[in-house]
Amino acid sequence: MNRAQVEGLVFTKQPYIEDVGPRKIKSMQFTTFSGAEISKLAEVQVYKGLYYDTTRKPIDGGLLDPRMGPANKGCKCATCHANFGDCPGHYGYVNLALPVFNVGYFTTILEILKCICKSCSRILLEEKLFKDFLRKMRNPKLEALRKVDLVKKIIKKCSTLTTGNKSTRCSRCGYLNGLDFTFYFVVYSSCSHLYVIHNLFISAL
Repeated sequence: MNRAQVEGLVFTKQPYIEDVGPRKIKSMQFTTFSGAEISKLAEVQVYKGLYYDTTRKPIDGGLLDPRMGPANKGCKCATCHANFGDCPGHYGYVNLALPVFNVGYFTTILEILKCICKSCSRILLEEKLFKDFLRKMRNPKLEALRKVDLVKKIIKKCSTLTTGNKSTRCSRCGYLNGLDFTFYFVVYSSCSHLYVIHNLFISAL
């Protein structure tokens, strides 16, 4: 039995069918696994940046470790023992020496940072406009696509207030916002780091 099955999860390519009659969904929540959850469910820690050994076999602890699934049609999974076509694949994880940006959320994070005050974190909209957008977003009858459009309008409105040479004062704390974010590579003796820094705080580097 693999680690995922111990945790009550089953990885399969078969569709999930529950024939117990109709049910009413009370709530639904989407989230990503935390680092602890990933390592708990994973079958192997990947710590070698290699694919094959000298005999063209996948390396244990490498990028194609057999415990994560067959590397090709001639292999079998070392976890579920299924062939290339039937194995659904299994988690592996990498221990990172330093924190990194999640590329899946990178653009969204930058958009949020451009929309909020750099001092009190309040959204950079006039009070009347802020309440109008808030009322629309809280409408339970509003469709998901309409909410996405509203978010885009909010981001566009905030971006026009602070991009380029424009600046605006926060209606809550009076802090002056307006300078863009800049990407910086800072190189140390052993490694380099990528920072996303507001131009007001460049001197802190």
